[in-house]
Amino acid sequence: MLEIVDKITIKSTPDKVYNTLVFFFQSTEHYKLWHKDHISCRWKKGKDFSTGSILIAKEYIHGTIYKLGFSIIRCEQNSGFKYKMLFPFSIICSGGSFKMVSKGTDTEMLAQLNFRFGFLLKVFFKNTIESLQNHMKEEGLNIKEMIEKGQVKL
Repeated sequence: MLEIVDKITIKSTPDKVYNTLVFFFQSTEHYKLWHKDHISCRWKKGKDFSTGSILIAKEYIHGTIYKLGFSIIRCEQNSGFKYKMLFPFSIICSGGSFKMVSKGTDTEMLAQLNFRFGFLLKVFFKNTIESLQNHMKEEGLNIKEMIEKGQVKL
C-alpha cells in the first residue's frame, strides 16, 4: 500500500475550509479556479459530498487528461469527507479523503490518496506519483491562499 498525504495549515476555521471545498466542486467554473490542471467536474448523483454521491472530474496529471470517478462513502459536515475511486482507477487507487482539523485559530487540512501495488507504482510510475504529490501540494497552497486572501465568496 502506498499513501500520499499533503498537509497544510490555513488561517481559518474548519467550516470555512470545508465550505470552500464544497464551493470548488459545485461547478466546472469553480473547479477550474482551484487549480490550473482542473478541466471539469459534475455531480453524476447527489451533491455536496453527501454519502452515496458520485462526482466525475477531469484533470491533467503528469501531462495526461484523466476522467476520474469518486463515490462519497463518508461525510462529516465541516470536518471532512472520504471517498472511493470508481472503476477503472479503483484497481490502482482505492480512494482518499480530505480532513479538516482545528488547531487553535487555524485549520490543518489533510488530503490523502491510497494506492494498491505501492512498490510497483514507485518503480514503474515514479514520475506520475511525483506529479500527483506536486498536484496535491499545489491544491493545498491554492486553497490556503484563496481563503486567507478572501478570494472565495461563499
